[in-house]
Amino acid sequence: MSHQWNEAFEKNARFETLESRIVLSADALTNFATLDIDHTSTDQIQTTAVSLNQVHQQTGVNHIHQNYGFHGNGQTVVVIDSGIAWDHYALGGGYGQGFRVVGGWDFAQNDANPFDSGSAGFHGTHVAGIIGSSDANNLGVASGVDLVALRVFNDSGAGSLEHVRQALAWVNNNINTFENPITTVNLSLGTNWNSNQVPFWANLESEFAQLESKGVFISVAAGNSFQNFQSVGVSYPAASSHVVPVSSHGQSGVMSSFSQRNDRVLVAPGEGIRSTVPGHLFGSGPSTQFLAASGTSMAAPYVAGASVLLREAMQFMGYKNIDQDAIYDRLRETANRVFDSVTGLTYHHVNLRAAMESVVVDLHGDTMAAATNIGTLNGGEQLAGTIGTFSDKDFVNFTAGRSGTLTLTFQQTHDLALQVQLNGQAATLNGNSLTFAVVAGQTYTLGLSSSSGIGHYSIASSIQLQNIQATDLGSVFGRSIDVQNVGEQWYQMTAGRNGLFAFQLPGLAGQNASLQVFNAQQQLLGSATVNGNSAVFQTQAQAGETFFVRLQGEFSGTLQLQNLVTLQNGVLTVNGTNQADQVQIRDGAHVAVTVNGVDYSFARSSLNRIQVFAHGGQNQLNMVQDYVGNQTAHIHKNQIYVVGSGYEIIATNVQNIVYRGHALDNVRLYDSVGDDTFTARAGHSEMQGSGYHNQVYGVGRV
Repeated sequence: MSHQWNEAFEKNARFETLESRIVLSADALTNFATLDIDHTSTDQIQTTAVSLNQVHQQTGVNHIHQNYGFHGNGQTVVVIDSGIAWDHYALGGGYGQGFRVVGGWDFAQNDANPFDSGSAGFHGTHVAGIIGSSDANNLGVASGVDLVALRVFNDSGAGSLEHVRQALAWVNNNINTFENPITTVNLSLGTNWNSNQVPFWANLESEFAQLESKGVFISVAAGNSFQNFQSVGVSYPAASSHVVPVSSHGQSGVMSSFSQRNDRVLVAPGEGIRSTVPGHLFGSGPSTQFLAASGTSMAAPYVAGASVLLREAMQFMGYKNIDQDAIYDRLRETANRVFDSVTGLTYHHVNLRAAMESVVVDLHGDTMAAATNIGTLNGGEQLAGTIGTFSDKDFVNFTAGRSGTLTLTFQQTHDLALQVQLNGQAATLNGNSLTFAVVAGQTYTLGLSSSSGIGHYSIASSIQLQNIQATDLGSVFGRSIDVQNVGEQWYQMTAGRNGLFAFQLPGLAGQNASLQVFNAQQQLLGSATVNGNSAVFQTQAQAGETFFVRLQGEFSGTLQLQNLVTLQNGVLTVNGTNQADQVQIRDGAHVAVTVNGVDYSFARSSLNRIQVFAHGGQNQLNMVQDYVGNQTAHIHKNQIYVVGSGYEIIATNVQNIVYRGHALDNVRLYDSVGDDTFTARAGHSEMQGSGYHNQVYGVGRV
């Protein structure tokens, strides 16, 4: 039983389906006969037949079906071939609206019946099954697509390029005719041609260009005549720059010996592929059988189906302007590179799993240990993510910025049915919301997965603040509070001036204590735990700004609150209190300032002046010059002025001044109008009198 599908065309072009061989078999594969429909091969029996499901293991298509659930729903693929036996149950069992094969035309017979019924027919049905069979054991690449049958071969298997041109024009006019748009065209056919260029008699280029401009993916068999030509090149229309040429490989991954090839081709499975065929091959009755065939005719529909799944994934992820180039480039970039010893070139074998994983990207960690940190939630934030596979899990952790009741409101798309975990435990949604108590500064972990389907989610946060019972300290400049703390205490206060506000718990060595500071909206500004001997937090404040301080732990000590230091326009101002103040300024690579035991640090380059304004009490200033330079200090009763260090320092109303400098420094000590005593020793000088005592150490000249 042997046939050839070819016809001499004008300009001596030959046009034929591109199989090397096909195996006819009953379901049990017990009786075999061969049907040779390609002039390049001899009649032979294939001993190997591969189900589509086995083929899908190689390319990752099974992984796509099982983990993403993409099957091509919402798209229509056009098969330009010998027609489709739409009565086959795996192709929908019917024709027209409500069936899988939604429409078509017979250009060979010029009628509306594109059924694959010719005596030489089977080819279009086989191609259609590779694309979209719904049989569980021979599942098409994209079993959810709709199909259109455009028949360009007559009953004896003859066709013409003019019929193909008419079919392509029909596609251009009917892209949006059906319920689902036409996104893909498959052409498992070709002519006796081998080149990287189109022949002078090519007549399909205008139609191809129009389809390409509309984003349609055009998959074309590369040709089965490599053994005849023995050189790099592909058949026409595969040689067109507007289409995607497809070569064939076998189960071992080696390029098929018959497959034409060039550097543009994608390579897909094409040997011994078992797919749907018409019932007339077995006599009469409905189409229920599957047969194995080989050829680039089998590889092309495989890539057509792959393009459908990849387009579906791109649409799922919100890609814009999805067209043939975008899909082709992604398939090339993620393909397996396989060396062909015959031509000495490396070719791109389709790896749809890799392509899919490059499109459907996981934004968040898959385990609690790898949870993505999304920072602090104060209410009003939005979070988005994707559950991209059935087994995908997203974990995020966050710190509560306020104490109170946090509500997370979920929205989801596509078929996603969210399941939620909180800190590793299953959480029950109330409608689409999850509400739970949070404590400012504590970290929480949210886990998201799907009970069915995949899709995107968004989460909106809101917090109802807790009612804080706090001791109100009023306006604060500098104040110390004795604390006997067991558990939790809250304090409320306002800043007395613009500048740095320091919160400190000193003298806590060996004790368990933590300090948290919040603004008036109960947003967490920062936390401090015991580090060595103290817990310290500093923030910028505006006069009148409200703060809350939360103390936790079991300890006793002193809460120091200080709003005495301001840095503005390069001027660092230290204000004293009405009590005795201790101020130290250490000039080095950084300028360290200590006020009543609270430490501050500033970049030297940020300063051009330091000024200390002390008030009541017996105040003391220690000046330490770690910076080696040539400074001059003028020290009077209750006042010091230092120049020459890159910035100037002035302090007033200071009863005790201690200056420690270098050999290059000069110090001038000034007496008062009363009785004063000046004492000079090597490396140490003093001037003192009524109401003051000034000391100098380590300078070169006094």
